[in-house]
Amino acid sequence: NPAWSRSSNGRNRAGPTFVASPPVASAITAVRTALALLMIAMPSTLLANPDRVIYHVNTARPDVQWKAIGNLENLYLGADDDQQIEVVMLLQGEAIDLISKVNQNRDLGLRLEELRQLGVRIEVGRGNYSEHRELLANSNPPGLVDNIFTRIIELQKQGYHYLAP
Repeated sequence: NPAWSRSSNGRNRAGPTFVASPPVASAITAVRTALALLMIAMPSTLLANPDRVIYHVNTARPDVQWKAIGNLENLYLGADDDQQIEVVMLLQGEAIDLISKVNQNRDLGLRLEELRQLGVRIEVGRGNYSEHRELLANSNPPGLVDNIFTRIIELQKQGYHYLAP
């Protein structure tokens, strides 16, 4: 039970003072110490929720493709130092030619590779990849998915947010 304590002038203090028995105080201290040690030992990456993005590109228009790359670069540039970002870039239909262009455009290849090194996963539909395999022969192969639309739904269920250029 809380005990009221009196100040030197005999008046009651503003609130109750809880006095724990030695075994309870010891247990509280042990729990606090364990939690503090757990927080120190646990990497911050496990404590933070990453920002997850689906970036869906479905056109071969160069201006849109360059805009998509620029938007993803800006996403990473604008992130806080401790912010975790997970991006899945889905290339649908004619947008798959973005990957084939890296063989002809060194700047594009470097920028896409830099995004991959930052963690961007590039994925395309399995059927679309099969149809364009010859164009993609010398490129870094993308991840293959059975269907772009079911992949979008799957990723959204995992907490990804949908964006498009």
